[in-house]
Amino acid sequence: MTLQSLARTIAKARHGTDAMWANYMGAAEAVVALDRTTYADSVAPYAAALRMVREAVEEIFGPAANMESMDAILLRGPEPHHQAEAIIAALQNVAGAQRSA
Repeated sequence: MTLQSLARTIAKARHGTDAMWANYMGAAEAVVALDRTTYADSVAPYAAALRMVREAVEEIFGPAANMESMDAILLRGPEPHHQAEAIIAALQNVAGAQRSA
């Protein structure tokens, strides 16, 4: 959704028409800024917890985990589920190595 379409939606909700949409561009920008801040704030503790789990897997299993680098993970995206996918893959590597041994 663009800022303009959000402003039009706000104007239509308040006045029944989107004719005054330009007056609501500030409100639309504030909503988008609030949404970004809220997401970052809500994700931060989970991202920190996943970093701790990642460090523990690396420390406990070492090279056997074949943990993906942070740069490689960030190429897929910055969301916590990308980090979780890398941790799961590393644990599967360890489990597979133990089964074959």
